[in-house]
Amino acid sequence: MSDSNASVTNASVTNASDTNPNVKAIVLFDGLCNLCDQSVQWLIRHDHAQAFRYGSLQSEHGQHLRRAYGIPESVDSIVVIQDGHARTYSNAALALGELLGGRYAALAYLARLVPRPARDVAYRFVAAHRYRWFGKKDSCMVPTPATKALFLADSQTSDQATEQRSDP
Repeated sequence: MSDSNASVTNASVTNASDTNPNVKAIVLFDGLCNLCDQSVQWLIRHDHAQAFRYGSLQSEHGQHLRRAYGIPESVDSIVVIQDGHARTYSNAALALGELLGGRYAALAYLARLVPRPARDVAYRFVAAHRYRWFGKKDSCMVPTPATKALFLADSQTSDQATEQRSDP
């Protein structure tokens, strides 16, 4: 993905009603993928600071952010939007570990010792086989009432995304 000369305000990537100062990143995921769904459920259980907001790539909000950040359609698994940048492939997974902190941050640090091209080959291999290995849903997951506040609401999509960057 190419860099654009851009950055984004937090208001453009979080729910308008969200006032949690702990929100650090948006996690976009393939809402039809069982592996992605289980990964999001795992993140919700382990993200005690509620630092993430979630949305499916297929949703209106996900599509808006995809366009705003210049994320190609070929990126179809996990995307992490943090500090005005869209992180993809292995960088997205490692950003999540770093933001969770503790042992997950330590593991992410160690994984960064592996060159990104090698990490991305492994990431893309799993991503390419995820439907065959873990299955695929007929429709995107619906958040439970307990987790609904952690998900981006399509009706609150903002057009304030003016300047963004995606991973080089």
